[in-house]
Amino acid sequence: MARWLQPRLAVSVAWLLLWLESSRAVHHEGDFIHTSRRAQFLRKRTTWNDLIEHHCPRFGQNRIVAMPINKPGTNGQEVTDYRIQLSFDGDRVLTPWLAVLGKNVEGMPLLEVQLRRAGDELKGVKAWVLPLPDELLLGHATLYEEYKNTTHWPKHVLVHYRFHDE
Repeated sequence: MARWLQPRLAVSVAWLLLWLESSRAVHHEGDFIHTSRRAQFLRKRTTWNDLIEHHCPRFGQNRIVAMPINKPGTNGQEVTDYRIQLSFDGDRVLTPWLAVLGKNVEGMPLLEVQLRRAGDELKGVKAWVLPLPDELLLGHATLYEEYKNTTHWPKHVLVHYRFHDE
């Protein structure tokens, strides 16, 4: 190897290692976790849209948020199946598709999202849909009425973010 190439190679390797270390997401307790969502209906998928901080999980803190879902552009067709997918931490961690509106969804759903963490890193996610418990239904009666009204948009679904330590 040429003598002049060795220092440049060493500097390049050092920059690569520094970049890899800085690209690792480090979260502190209470930090908002970047979250995006997309929708699927009538065999169409939307692009990813970032959620505002109010609808995002906070690292290490369990919380419930009312997340709006937008009216699908269906050209008058009835939506028989509306699903959403969530993405966390810059698309590193994804949920499966979750049905929030349609024939198979009875009442207003609760999205249960369990985020796994190890130290200051987000490691994974599990998510599923549950019927809305009565105690949450009583506290969100207006959102429930709007959800049942077929002409009212945007509708809201409650998302329960829970953290699990590895």
